[in-house]
Amino acid sequence: MYCSTAQLCVKPDVPIGEFKDSIQHTLSQFSHNQVFNLSKNLEGSFGTGTYTCHFISLHTEEEIYQALIKLDTAIKIDLVTHQTLAVGLRSPKLKRGIGRTLLLKVKDNATEAQKDGLESDTLAMPDHLHGICNWSLSRTVNNHKWSHVWQQEYEEIDDLNGEYMMHPYHWAWVDRWFDCENPDHCVEGDLCHAFYPIETSLLAAIDSAL
Repeated sequence: MYCSTAQLCVKPDVPIGEFKDSIQHTLSQFSHNQVFNLSKNLEGSFGTGTYTCHFISLHTEEEIYQALIKLDTAIKIDLVTHQTLAVGLRSPKLKRGIGRTLLLKVKDNATEAQKDGLESDTLAMPDHLHGICNWSLSRTVNNHKWSHVWQQEYEEIDDLNGEYMMHPYHWAWVDRWFDCENPDHCVEGDLCHAFYPIETSLLAAIDSAL
């Protein structure tokens, strides 16, 4: 089984309830129904679709994608299947919080030392940023557009837009991998930064199901 995340651009006149029913029905043949979530991305997200969808997949990314593109309500689909490198659950019983998903692409010519440095620095963030309640870092499977999926969960939006974005550790250690003027730079320019409301911890549910 794999974790799967999709960015879905939807026709503007389609109600979320109708779209949720149609996508959940489509995914029922491919996914582990214990985990399914569809949330509308909040203002300030970029490089995203209208909605972020999470589920656990039992089939290949291509099979799922071919089923999703048949939905006449979806205009564009960015599907990522990924394997977890590490997960941390500081607040597994989180309620009514904020989920955040970052999709990024490490350059094809990046060294193993750069990849390892990016991953280790990213996974060290919760040691310094206590507003991160739960987190997961994954590598994508057979995806040429993205290489990593970095997910976090917060109690409130200010923990993401405030502490996370402004913390000195973020700028001193993690940002260097993204900064094209830094010699350690190894991440492509395009990013997908999505954040959205969650009723319960998706990362705890995924970790339990896997």
